[in-house]
Amino acid sequence: MFRSLAIMILFKYRTDNRGTTLVEVLVGFMLAAIIVLSIIAISSQSSVFAKRIDTVYIATQLAQDRLNVLKRMDFAFLPISGETNIRVDASGNVDPQGRYTRTTEITENYDNISSLTKVTVTVKRINIGISGTTASTLEYMGDPIVVETLFSDVS
Repeated sequence: MFRSLAIMILFKYRTDNRGTTLVEVLVGFMLAAIIVLSIIAISSQSSVFAKRIDTVYIATQLAQDRLNVLKRMDFAFLPISGETNIRVDASGNVDPQGRYTRTTEITENYDNISSLTKVTVTVKRINIGISGTTASTLEYMGDPIVVETLFSDVS
């Protein structure tokens, strides 16, 4: 008797199968809504992560490109190659409306070795809102990308 009562409660024993009840329809709609909302949440999170990954990739590429330009320079010109908060676009071209800033720091005589120069390139993504930004009120998105390397004068 106890077992058959539990089965009746779990499976809602009915003698007439003419249709579904309002409660069954509401439960079905609620389950469907939960599933749809879960899919929407996952989708929006993945697009946010994709944008972050894209930003990090572009900033890293900009820093690497700057180092490649400096590698092609004569070692004697490295000390005058520093720059501070230069606005650049996603291709690395100087652009006053660019969405990135790039800073290149040059440290001569690194570790007290005259033939060694440390170069640090920092790239930050500017968060541009609807009203835009001015040079004095830049707001940055996420952590900056910092790439460092050592240059040696082998001549």
